[in-house]
Amino acid sequence: MNPITHFALSWLISDSTCNNKRDRILVTVSGIIPDLDGLIVIADMARGDSTYPLYNKYHHILSHNLSFCIFTGLIVYFLSQMSLRTMFLSMMVFHLHLFCDVIGARGPDGYQWPIPYLNPFSSAMHLKVGWQWGLTSWQNFLISIILITYIFYRTKKYGRSPMEFFGENINRAFINTVSSWGTPKQ
Repeated sequence: MNPITHFALSWLISDSTCNNKRDRILVTVSGIIPDLDGLIVIADMARGDSTYPLYNKYHHILSHNLSFCIFTGLIVYFLSQMSLRTMFLSMMVFHLHLFCDVIGARGPDGYQWPIPYLNPFSSAMHLKVGWQWGLTSWQNFLISIILITYIFYRTKKYGRSPMEFFGENINRAFINTVSSWGTPKQ
């Protein structure tokens, strides 16, 4: 799935389970951090190589695995002031990211991006399914629309939004805008 969908899903889970901004941010970031290995595409672009050899070699390899999940969980544990609950939520959304990639990240060339779950210690377990949806499939599009719609609903109902990542002024403007939807003008 695409990073926006991972972000939306992770934020919705963190908003439903975390009672403070710091933990919501830590849990949400944990749900998108596996895609850190996708940033290798910048090196390909800098080299002017439009076949993206580094991206194709390393995406889903470096940070889409149990080792990186444990590392992320430990960092979250300490940044959340030693909260086992926040660490558990962080590792849960990390695994949700992996699950979503297993079912919905097939490339346009048909490549299924298997998840090397035990990397770098073992290459014995690669997670994949034979029916994986394409990254641009209607299923992924529908899931994204549902998640974004639910974000608007939660923003209007609870007065919190994922815009808290970008500063209080942006967050407040977004909340005020969404809260005004459906309200009669006076």
